[in-house]
Amino acid sequence: MTPVCVIAAGPVGATMALSLMRAGFEVSLIERTPTPPDDPRAATLQLPTIAMLHDLGTGPSLIEQSLKAPLFQFRDRASDVVLAEFDYGRLAGKTEFPFAIQCEQVEVACTNLAALRAEGSSEILMDTQILGFDRSPMA
Repeated sequence: MTPVCVIAAGPVGATMALSLMRAGFEVSLIERTPTPPDDPRAATLQLPTIAMLHDLGTGPSLIEQSLKAPLFQFRDRASDVVLAEFDYGRLAGKTEFPFAIQCEQVEVACTNLAALRAEGSSEILMDTQILGFDRSPMA
């Protein structure tokens, strides 16, 4: 198995670590804080992301704990007037996920970390800071 180190256990890092582990890599995931970062940012997961998470096995859980958004709206920031609207339902039959979901990023990170822990084959080091790298070949 090829060893890989993923630094940061936010939504991207936890998802990358899970994806690499499922692809057969020996994964070490390192996060400098004791828990995944809980600072709210983007909260909408679009169809391709939902499909990717579904393929990783964590999509169903995230869909279950999230709010389904059947419409996507473009709004004018100043007036909050809806300029355009897209009904995801128009994609029914073309995708398994004709909706977006509203889900905080920390939930994506925690759900994927739980999946990594359940597998038991990845090293997860929380509250651990990387201070440097040694580029010499591994023995």
